[in-house]
Formats: sequence, C-alpha cells, structure tokens
Amino acid sequence: MKNDMQKRPLLGLTLSELQNVVKNLGMPGFSAKQIASWLYGKKVTSIDEMSNLSLKHRELLKEIYEVGAEAPVDTMRSVDGQARDISWKLSIYPTKTGLRFVSPLRWAVR
Repeated sequence: MKNDMQKRPLLGLTLSELQNVVKNLGMPGFSAKQIASWLYGKKVTSIDEMSNLSLKHRELLKEIYEVGAEAPVDTMRSVDGQARDISWKLSIYPTKTGLRFVSPLRWAVR
C-alpha cells in the first residue's frame, strides 16, 4: 500500500460492515465479531492489540484500515476512585455549500 493513501477507520463500522471487510480480505466470518469486540468492548487504539486475530490477518487489516481512535488525552478520577480515560476526536465534514462542520466524538471512557 502506498504511504500517501489514507487508511480507512474501522471505528464506527457496524457488524454488517465489518463482516463485509473481513469477507473482502478473505478472513473467516467470525473475525468480524472479534474485531467488533476489540473496537467497542476493549476499546483498542491499534490493530496490533487484536491478539485473537492471526498476525497474517492483522497485517492484512493494517494495509487498508486503522482503528480510527487516538490514545486517551486525559484521565479523570471518579468519586469512587476509578480512573476514566477520555479522548476526543474531531471529524470535519464538507457540505454541499462548501462549508465544513466539525463533529466531536467522545471515545474511550474506560
């Protein structure tokens, strides 16, 4: 894959869309549920962290995709003493009029 091509984010894809991803890459169908678990359950920030996927399949994913989340930017402590990692990702979307708007996405509250 060329370095100048932007990778596609996995984060935000539905299970059905993840099933299409794994099918197109020739991965087993059950891999979609594994990826969803890593993205939405364990909230990983790297495909390398998806340890129940084979190295071969992780490498295939990384050629085209990225998780699409950043590492936590701050940690807050709740009144019960538990730490919560907080990240924000901004997405910029073009509109038909040429104007752009920014949408913050709260991510990785652990």
